[in-house]
Amino acid sequence: MPDGATFIRRLRIDPIALPAAVFAAAATSLILGAALVGALIRLLPWVLDPTIAWSTLAPFAKSLLAVAFEAALLTGWPVGWALAAQRLVERGEARVLASLGEPPARTIARLAPQSVLLGALLVLSSIVLGREAVAPGRVVNALL
Repeated sequence: MPDGATFIRRLRIDPIALPAAVFAAAATSLILGAALVGALIRLLPWVLDPTIAWSTLAPFAKSLLAVAFEAALLTGWPVGWALAAQRLVERGEARVLASLGEPPARTIARLAPQSVLLGALLVLSSIVLGREAVAPGRVVNALL
């Protein structure tokens, strides 16, 4: 099993894995920021209303947070990978890999650890933030 330094060295020379991770993180962060601004705009009239208690507002805020987080993951990650693939082609690295005999499926398979992480994050967010989806009446009960 390679040590940490060997893994870092190999990751630095990988033409798609590191740029894909950077672009995916950047795209996910930007989309999450935009989604959170949209959620805040949606909640702002209720926040400014003095007759609505914070305990009433919390289930709606949690639902909007869950949707924003899942939308950012489901949109940002593929956009980041697409930007990394476009960069790979634009810089000519894809052609070099193909001329060395690497099939495109193997090049894309380098993103498998990131796809496992994406899947784990989606499952975790669904478990933590998606309880109301199983029992929609739970939000109503919390409000009452």
